Amino acid sequence: MERPQSNPSRMVVIENKSNGERFLVDLLKGQTYDKELYTKITYEVPLKKEFWNLPRLTKSK
Repeated sequence: MERPQSNPSRMVVIENKSNGERFLVDLLKGQTYDKELYTKITYEVPLKKEFWNLPRLTKSK
């Protein structure tokens, strides 16, 4: 059974440095991302609703 997804309000937005794609990442649940490929563009929690519909980053190294 899959775990329920986190509420987007507690996530941060990262942006791909090469193509500008944006994703949601749940740092509070320990999700990580490649800091060479992505830069964090939001720091405040709760996350603004304008970002809630972004895709979630699938597992990365």
